[in-house]
Amino acid sequence: MTGNQAIQRQASVTGQPHVNRPAVRKFLRRLRYPLHFLDFETFSTAIPLFDGLRPYQQVPFQFSMHTVRSEGAESEHQGFLAEGRNDPREEFMGRLRGVLGGKGSIVAYNAGFEIRRLKEFRHSLRA
Repeated sequence: MTGNQAIQRQASVTGQPHVNRPAVRKFLRRLRYPLHFLDFETFSTAIPLFDGLRPYQQVPFQFSMHTVRSEGAESEHQGFLAEGRNDPREEFMGRLRGVLGGKGSIVAYNAGFEIRRLKEFRHSLRA
């Protein structure tokens, strides 16, 4: 069994969750306020709806962000939902840049997905 499989087996047999406390502590020490909890929503189509897109390319059209400015502070929600029939990426990115500011940590459940969307957009600007 691989290490991950052994962890899954142990959790299944004991009914207890596996928590890697040192890894959690290390992750939490890296975070800096304000904390931005971010989620994207995207769509994709077989036939690209806008110039410069590939078939099935993920196009961000909505984000939801909860920001905690300091320890113990209430979270503040901000978001964006594209409207109309135009390519939403430029407005999406502009709004996102506006609410993020330049400080703090961004936390995303599927960070790799969000990072890829940002890189795709940046690359499309150069093309």
